[in-house]
Amino acid sequence: MSKVILFVFLIASTPISWAAQWITLTSVDIRNIQLIQQQNSHGSPEGLYISLKSHITDEAATYCVRKDFIAITDPQLIDRVYSGLMFASATKKTFRFYLNGANSCVSDGPLATMFILEL
Repeated sequence: MSKVILFVFLIASTPISWAAQWITLTSVDIRNIQLIQQQNSHGSPEGLYISLKSHITDEAATYCVRKDFIAITDPQLIDRVYSGLMFASATKKTFRFYLNGANSCVSDGPLATMFILEL
C-alpha cells in the first residue's frame, strides 16, 4: 500500500505541463484575419485564422509546428470572435485567447477555444 501512495505522490508532484494557457494580444499584434470556408482549395479546416506579426513564444504554442497564427474552428465562436476583434481594433482594446496546448493544433498552428475582450 505504501508503494501505491508513493507512486501517486510522485506522479502528482512531477512537473507535467499540458501547456494550455491564456495569451494576451492587441490589434497591433495582428497581421491579418482570414475566414476560411469548408472544402477550400488549401485543404485547411473551416475556421477563423488570426495571423500574427510575431511568433507566439508562450508554452501553449510549443506543441505546434507553426507559431505565427491562432486558429478557431468552432462555428459559433468564429462569429463571436470576429465581431469582438473588429470592436477591439476600432477601440484599441486588449483581448485574450485560451490556447489548448498539447494535441490541439489546426493546420500546424495553435487552437484557441475561448476569447475574452478586455474593456
